[in-house]
Amino acid sequence: MLEETVVEWKQNWKKEGLAEGMQKGLQKGKAEAQREMLLELLQAKFVHLPDVYVTQIEGASPAELKRWLMNTLQASTVEDVFKTKGLA
Repeated sequence: MLEETVVEWKQNWKKEGLAEGMQKGLQKGKAEAQREMLLELLQAKFVHLPDVYVTQIEGASPAELKRWLMNTLQASTVEDVFKTKGLA
């Protein structure tokens, strides 16, 4: 009985670990897709993207990436995209 319980616990821990790992992987993949999209949009809109902004994008949080993506819609300059407050 105890042995069966221990085996069941191990199986549950493995399932939980896999689910957690998959969730983290999905979040990481989504952030990477946002980074790529932001870089493409900025290069399309402003042609030249200074390295300082590329570096900033590479280290950005998902919230920052989302804000910058939204700012890109109304930005007149690349500097406008990276302002701390949105343009809306």
